[in-house]
Amino acid sequence: MKIRKLQIQHYRSLREATIYPSDILALVGRNNSGKSNVLKALRLFFDGTVRGVSDEAFYNHDTNSPIRIVATFDNLSNWEMKQFGPWMDNKTLTVGRQIRCVGEDPYEISTLAVKRVPDCEWLDEEVISGEKIKEWWGNKETLKIGALDFAALLALGSSRLLTEVPRLPMSDRNPNPSTIS
Repeated sequence: MKIRKLQIQHYRSLREATIYPSDILALVGRNNSGKSNVLKALRLFFDGTVRGVSDEAFYNHDTNSPIRIVATFDNLSNWEMKQFGPWMDNKTLTVGRQIRCVGEDPYEISTLAVKRVPDCEWLDEEVISGEKIKEWWGNKETLKIGALDFAALLALGSSRLLTEVPRLPMSDRNPNPSTIS
């Protein structure tokens, strides 16, 4: 498993940084340019604990905005692909950590897996119409995403299933799946 993209937001001196590491990476820069903070962000990401986090960890000591560290991995082994399969997007895995300042327990860390929404015409609210539904139902064998067969699910639950599935408004969908919003 190799990191192919690292995004750091609101961490120490790094307001926003994106790094695309190759097989060998050297961090070069002037003193106080943020090289050590990239390594500290990686440690925070992999440790997964708020131990050692203080207000100084937040960019400009602003604890109102969370720290976000997102890593995209590729070159996963067969075992890793099996373990992380549900969260993978093709052959990549994107995982994030978010640290925020909360009430009495000062800091909270969350782990996020980022997965791209499948690009299916029948999932696009702007395309859905009565005619399109008839067309898609005529080809119901194509209403699949991976092992999930929507036609079979609809046949099981019929109209009850359709009324119970919550709809996500288009404005709430993340158009860039590699960015946590």
